[in-house]
Amino acid sequence: MSDRRAALVAILMVIRVLGASGQGAAPPQARFRSTTTPSVDLPTDRQSSDPAIANGTETTISGRLAAEPGATLTFHWTPSDLPGGVTAADMQPVHWDGKAWTTLVASARGQDSLVFAVAALGRYAVRWVGPARPCTDSAYRALDYRLGKWDYLASGYQPGHSEVYEAPNRCAIDDRYTDTDGGRSRSFIVYLPDKREWMMTTIDPVGRTELHGRAWRDSAAFYSSATERTIYRRRPDGTVGLSVERSKDDGATWQVWATALYSRIREE
Repeated sequence: MSDRRAALVAILMVIRVLGASGQGAAPPQARFRSTTTPSVDLPTDRQSSDPAIANGTETTISGRLAAEPGATLTFHWTPSDLPGGVTAADMQPVHWDGKAWTTLVASARGQDSLVFAVAALGRYAVRWVGPARPCTDSAYRALDYRLGKWDYLASGYQPGHSEVYEAPNRCAIDDRYTDTDGGRSRSFIVYLPDKREWMMTTIDPVGRTELHGRAWRDSAAFYSSATERTIYRRRPDGTVGLSVERSKDDGATWQVWATALYSRIREE
């Protein structure tokens, strides 16, 4: 990927930043594997267009398995890999009916797995619903200044527009971006209390990526490595600046690589 393309990726949607450029280590995420009874080889898709689907769980069932009496599919995971606030009880097996994901009933459930019957061909996955309890701690509010509708401008690139919403349970931020050519991406930003950090997941035409970082009162930093980061800074005039920065001395000093600006759209 060229530097120009990597810069565009970075400043268009911050979590796609450097994971898509391949210059940093892959961000941590839950690791899933799936098994069947009777045992068959499973093609597993590592990405889903639905951000609520646990990454790495979307699995296609075909051939004889669905016709086997008592056939089951089991998803396994490591509990410590789950996002903060998500427990085994929040994991739901789902099946794609051609139009939407439908929730299935697990026949067995543990802290690191769930089992359910395979009754039809098609795609199966795990959806996590997130913690049912309200996210009331003040740490969850650190990025609330991003909420609202914004014009996006970066010198030399297509202008865009972001609509940033708060999830109904106040446990996530939903950022929907569109540029003037109709290009779209969507980001979900959640706070991980166990790790005291933020995780952002973006879905766009390139795929699905995750990046982790930290937030303060008026700024946030998201790292792809020890030498590459993207910074949000809230300014006194209400705009939010974005800068992609690189370090040549292992983080001792930083140089700005690209910048962008979010300006709030005033409601009439």
